[in-house]
Amino acid sequence: ISIFFYNNENLIDLVYNQDLTTAYTLLIEAGQLQEDQKVLIHGASGGVGSIMVQISKALGAYVIGQAGPELDRVKALGGGKTQTT
Repeated sequence: ISIFFYNNENLIDLVYNQDLTTAYTLLIEAGQLQEDQKVLIHGASGGVGSIMVQISKALGAYVIGQAGPELDRVKALGGGKTQTT
């Protein structure tokens, strides 16, 4: 999987890079997420959660995202089913 994240200056922010590492570790290494699996992501509109939504969609998983008032952001990232907390 190739995932590219750019900000306005085409540089990856250190904090974002740490979020990406955390999301990847949780989904791929610990969770062993596979295509066509369902994944529930709490805090899906936050830093790590939003990256988890994108990685899960890229792998072909069905994403259920739970978020606060930024629910539209989760839908825009590819959350198949969303729920506000």
